[in-house]
Amino acid sequence: MALLATTGNSVDTPTLDYARMYEDWELLHDLLGGTRVMRYRREKWLPKEPKEHERNYKIRVERSFLYNGFKDTIKKLTSKPFGRPVTVDGLPEEDRFEQMLANLDHQGSNATQFARDVFKAGATYGVTHLFVDYPKLPENASRADQERVQARPFLRHITAPQLVGWRSEMGANGEERLIEVRFREVSLEQRGEYGTKRVHKLWVYRPGEYELWESEDESGQYRHDSVNFFQSPNLTKSREWTRKEQGTMSFEIDGVPTIPLVTVYFNREGHMTATPPLMELAWLNLLHWQSMSDQRNILRFARVAQLFGAGFTKEDMKANESISVNQVWRAKDPQAKLSYVEVSGKGIDAGETDLKRIEDRMEVLGMAPLMERTGDQTATGVAVNESKSSTDVLAWIQAVEDGMRRAFTYAFAWEGEDLPDDFRFSIYSDFTIALGRTGDFEQLQEMRERGDLSRETLLNEAKRRGMVAEEVDVEDELEAILEEAAQGVEVVADGVDNQADAAGDEVVDDGPPPQLNGQEDADDNEEDDDA
Repeated sequence: MALLATTGNSVDTPTLDYARMYEDWELLHDLLGGTRVMRYRREKWLPKEPKEHERNYKIRVERSFLYNGFKDTIKKLTSKPFGRPVTVDGLPEEDRFEQMLANLDHQGSNATQFARDVFKAGATYGVTHLFVDYPKLPENASRADQERVQARPFLRHITAPQLVGWRSEMGANGEERLIEVRFREVSLEQRGEYGTKRVHKLWVYRPGEYELWESEDESGQYRHDSVNFFQSPNLTKSREWTRKEQGTMSFEIDGVPTIPLVTVYFNREGHMTATPPLMELAWLNLLHWQSMSDQRNILRFARVAQLFGAGFTKEDMKANESISVNQVWRAKDPQAKLSYVEVSGKGIDAGETDLKRIEDRMEVLGMAPLMERTGDQTATGVAVNESKSSTDVLAWIQAVEDGMRRAFTYAFAWEGEDLPDDFRFSIYSDFTIALGRTGDFEQLQEMRERGDLSRETLLNEAKRRGMVAEEVDVEDELEAILEEAAQGVEVVADGVDNQADAAGDEVVDDGPPPQLNGQEDADDNEEDDDA
């Protein structure tokens, strides 16, 4: 495990809490890096056997492939809430806000893309951060100057590995108040005519002031890092830092200089700290990596039988140097024998069973918040399981929504304005209903038949469950139903509409057409006419 020095005067010295969380992130980043990074890490995650020759170990590593259940789970969990665009309500209808939503981070990310990245980082690390920034302008810039250059607040997504240090104090209201944050970024800048170089940047923010430090990557060469250097530079390597810039920051909340950082928690431990929600899944993925490596290695030998010979002298062996088709082996000893030794296959079967069990357990751990519970259960058990399966994901969605609201509060504060009271940042969450029990909608239909539910509500519930296309307008559907009823359309069990044709076919009327909620049939008391 990489150890980080948490004492010293270097500006990139991490806090103790950061160093503790870093121990978990190391495995997460290597898994997210895929097979190539896991191979590069060699003995870190794939131990060498006692007395195993380096050449044999290298072959074993290069034959190992990662079944990336952890990365796939993060992708699936993130895709659920963002299957539809986020909705932002309550903002004034002005061009500056439309432009802001279309490019929240000044890097081309709209509101949905930005929130998706925040959710993904939270699901990975358990915590992530939003820094609300404002373009640097001349000291005496007027409002007209700001409008001319279209200066507006923007959001910077700071992942947990980037935020290397922070300090806080107890505020007058009893809450923790940040008095310093330090976070790292890496940029690619031009070197020479066509080359590029990595420049490591470290931002230091205190209430009312900031500093920018830089450190160049002298090698200028691509290398494998234990973590992705764009999101989490390798802090185990000491660097020389140079302060490039410092200045003031005129951001205040209620007249108090404040650091505009918003922290979003998914699995909070304490102030600014959290544990990865899927850490146990990551460990299982590592177990699968090691077991899969063993399986690939044993197959290497099991697929090729080993030649066994007895009773052959050195002279015999020299005379029989090759094994090929139509080749005859000769020996002076009449008791000499030659045969093949093959693996029985029991070890291979045991390995396959082990891998399957690990994969099944990984799927349960990774998708538990979304999995449908089946089987015989008590009513209480069903309620508890369904509540638990949806709680984590819905709580994460709520955390991102709350974080985005706070970020927009800071964005308005940069402009000297208050966020509208009716502001809403909403992420799609009804996907949890579609994953409910199979009898769920049948119960709604029974309620409709008893008259306990309106047709409009039933259609809306079907739409929420994905049974009706999103573009279908419920009000239009209700009007269409009325028109069909007026035309004498009868919907039979197979879903086919039967209607009298122009030739005068007989229409069997079994009663009045279906009634909409609150609609009275004017012909209720009239007798049916014969065709």
